[in-house]
Amino acid sequence: MLVLVPLQVIDETWPEVAHFIEKAIEKNGTETTIGDYFQMLRTGNAMLFVFQDGTGIHGALIADIFTGRTGETARIWAWGADKTLDWSVEFETLWVHFRKIGIKKVMCEGRPGIRALFPESRVIRLVLEMDL
Repeated sequence: MLVLVPLQVIDETWPEVAHFIEKAIEKNGTETTIGDYFQMLRTGNAMLFVFQDGTGIHGALIADIFTGRTGETARIWAWGADKTLDWSVEFETLWVHFRKIGIKKVMCEGRPGIRALFPESRVIRLVLEMDL
């Protein structure tokens, strides 16, 4: 089940889910730190979704919403889960939630294999990195 964590309980929920986001950071090599994400959540600049069932929390996702040039857009910053979570099912649940609140597009970054999760997506830009 997908649950949007209310801002008032971010501080209590974060310790239970931060390891999912830390794993995602390690896997994807983003420059955004776990502390940066926590501050985004605490200040209300991002939303925390958790994926849970009767046995506990199995994943977490951080997103924000902004008005883009073509309308309301959700930007997924990071997500991670244990092996029990089926992302194809959970993302469809998230899309339903986003549509209900008027979201027209979703953007996210990730490794090349991410396209398998989002076959209908299109590449809009590349993110390059190099050492100096």
